[in-house]
Amino acid sequence: MIIFFGKGGSNARNLLERDFPVQAGFTNEPNSEAIAAFEKRNIPVEVIKSTDEILQRLQSYDPRLIVLAGFMRIMPAEVTARYRMINIHPSLLPHYKGLHAQKRSFEDKKHCGITIHYVNEKLDDGEIIAQVPLDADCDFTEYMRRLKAAEHEHLPKVVAQLLQ
Repeated sequence: MIIFFGKGGSNARNLLERDFPVQAGFTNEPNSEAIAAFEKRNIPVEVIKSTDEILQRLQSYDPRLIVLAGFMRIMPAEVTARYRMINIHPSLLPHYKGLHAQKRSFEDKKHCGITIHYVNEKLDDGEIIAQVPLDADCDFTEYMRRLKAAEHEHLPKVVAQLLQ
């Protein structure tokens, strides 16, 4: 599988710690905190400058699964059509699609939680695989801790099921 990750990369690092068969990491953040975790395991990291490069670079790996774990770019339709791809999103979809979903759902105290879904050509629109509701009866810092804990617990479970 291939993991696409962003600046923090905590979900990517969490997946690496679980010893999944990761072929490579892709990021558009050359200073991502997760790059060192890939390098420590001798797993190549591809730094993507534009989404136009993605299909070309993926063809050399031909992964069974792609995991979007904090990669904050919309995938080109030719990539979503060709590969089995999942995403983790910080709200209960179909509510609060796009950026800042965790903040918007927390402020409204509605549809708080995480969604793991297949990726298609539309933003946060693919078939839902799993959802985990969360209480927002706390301050935002605590809510973000709960959100990350849920992501770190449930994303590896879904990945393990899909790789079987």
